[in-house]
Amino acid sequence: MATTSSVTVKPTYISTGKKKWNILYPAYINSKLTEAEGRRIPKDKCAENPNIAEMYEVIKQTGLPCEPEIDKAYPRDFWMRGRLRVALKKENGEPINPAFPTKKVLMQHIGLAIPKLPSRLNADTGKGKGKKGK
Repeated sequence: MATTSSVTVKPTYISTGKKKWNILYPAYINSKLTEAEGRRIPKDKCAENPNIAEMYEVIKQTGLPCEPEIDKAYPRDFWMRGRLRVALKKENGEPINPAFPTKKVLMQHIGLAIPKLPSRLNADTGKGKGKKGK
């Protein structure tokens, strides 16, 4: 086999096409699910019943390119709708944000950040208020 040049080309990890981006489902970081049901990180680093909007808000704060796909279903549970596509690496393989070199590190960050969101904090302060039942 003849080579026309002595330059070797290294394959890139991720292309600019969104099909190559990492996919995140809310089930991956749901503390209410078991590993068999789809949870991928430890329960102490998960959020209780996260949704796509909360995950999207946290990822946008990290500066990573992200796109929600509301109409997609989780393969293990068809009724669980929505997922996110996230780019973690540039075309040359370098992390876009060095704080999040892997999908697992990003999932742990999301799981810890969701309970601290203003929407979650405001929802917690409203609990227990109202009329008592007769």
